[in-house]
Amino acid sequence: MTIFTNSWGRRAGKLACGALALVALARAAAFLVYLVLAFPLPREISPLESKMVHLAWRVQHGVRLYPEWTDGPHVANFFGPGYFALVGLLGRARGVELDGLVPIARGVTVASTLGMTLLLGVYAARRYGGVAGILAACISLGCGALQGFGVMARPDTLADLLGFVGFLLATGRSRTRWASGCVVLLFALFTKQTTGIYLAAAVLAQLLSGRRAAAIAIGASVALAALAIVAVVTLAVEPQFAPSLIGEAQTPWDRAAYLNLMSKTFSTSLELPVCAAIGLLLWCARPTRDLRFAALAVVLTTACFVSAGKKGADLNYFLPLRAVAALAVAALWSALRNAQGGRAWRLAAAATTAAAALSLTLMPMVGLCSATHEFRGNLNTRHGQILLRQYGSLVKLAEDRSQTLLTDSGLLDVRRGAAAEFADPWLFRLLATTGRLSTSALRHSIEHQRYDWIVTTKPLDAPDYLTNDFCLPPDLAVAARRHYVAAGQKCDLYLYQPRDRASSGRRP
Repeated sequence: MTIFTNSWGRRAGKLACGALALVALARAAAFLVYLVLAFPLPREISPLESKMVHLAWRVQHGVRLYPEWTDGPHVANFFGPGYFALVGLLGRARGVELDGLVPIARGVTVASTLGMTLLLGVYAARRYGGVAGILAACISLGCGALQGFGVMARPDTLADLLGFVGFLLATGRSRTRWASGCVVLLFALFTKQTTGIYLAAAVLAQLLSGRRAAAIAIGASVALAALAIVAVVTLAVEPQFAPSLIGEAQTPWDRAAYLNLMSKTFSTSLELPVCAAIGLLLWCARPTRDLRFAALAVVLTTACFVSAGKKGADLNYFLPLRAVAALAVAALWSALRNAQGGRAWRLAAAATTAAAALSLTLMPMVGLCSATHEFRGNLNTRHGQILLRQYGSLVKLAEDRSQTLLTDSGLLDVRRGAAAEFADPWLFRLLATTGRLSTSALRHSIEHQRYDWIVTTKPLDAPDYLTNDFCLPPDLAVAARRHYVAAGQKCDLYLYQPRDRASSGRRP
């Protein structure tokens, strides 16, 4: 490593980068502890996790991955098939059932999370030096966008890894790499459609580099291949494939939710936009100019902040910025080693800003680690064991096909297998309240008390039940209030039975 001279600017930069490295290392260590604690949890890490396992289960058992969801059952899948195919096929090879799919699904997520960190560390080390590589790896590991999403069963980290690898290959120096990049970008698109931003970044990078023909070839080949695959699969295998892939685009935008997400992002992932801005300045100015990464920073930052306005967006929408931030910090470290005069002071100021932004995100990650440890500890108490046994009895109820069940708990609904009503309570409620599907059949069943049990995550008469995004749609909740009565509580779930059966003294 080149030793800093006695320049005050370099000294200030060295101190700032040292602080940045220490905070990044501490946060990365906290995140690794969180991974170890969260991975074996027997409950959902997020209410959205169960649906992802259910979709993998469909692949494993040859059940249609893109069913008709408007008439019921209302299992809508707006994701590409890549992640679910991988997890489902691994589950089939291992011969596991639903519970066995959870560690496989989380394992794919964790492997993708750590794989991205390793890739960024190795790439930055080869480009900017060994210390810069270590710093880049630490910066990428533990950002707020990985809270939950870095370990739970979801396709985000796998899609992000494929998208970044595809970008690096598609912006390489040979046609062989361009072709390989197109293939990887195609896989990324069919893992999660939002990885199209990496394709856009690759095309822009080639244009800025003066390779117009390459930009057109890369963009056109991936787009045409994707359209051809969608057409063939829709016509020959899954009739709902094309409509499902564009289903997410119809999700409404929500200003209040956007402002809340911005507040959450700046409190847990502030270093991502800050470092991305620093990287953009470095990659646009000499002598550190790199138009390829400048294009990546512009496209990914813009896409992340714009798409985050969609209802239901969360920190995972900022996952792509972890690569930009990591490479930006590595570039900053490298630039400081050879900086002269006033430029050294500007780089020192940038490093200080990055260190300050990163330090604000350390405590949220430590707090998440502590909360997960406390939750694990509570499970081992007598009360925790009772709750786990109660949860087990609810699982048996959900798996009993002789009992009819309606629940807003995705964790229980997916236990119904192919008979699951919607698997994803949040998406079901959104589709129902925006008029994209009709709940009349379900409401009719509730009114005629055809469900043996209704199980909810909150009391039906709770003041906020009708407005909670993870509860039953308002019309179903109102009908359930009229025709069902409370029958007790197990774990953190609430049971209701038909009013007529309860009044006659008969149990369902």
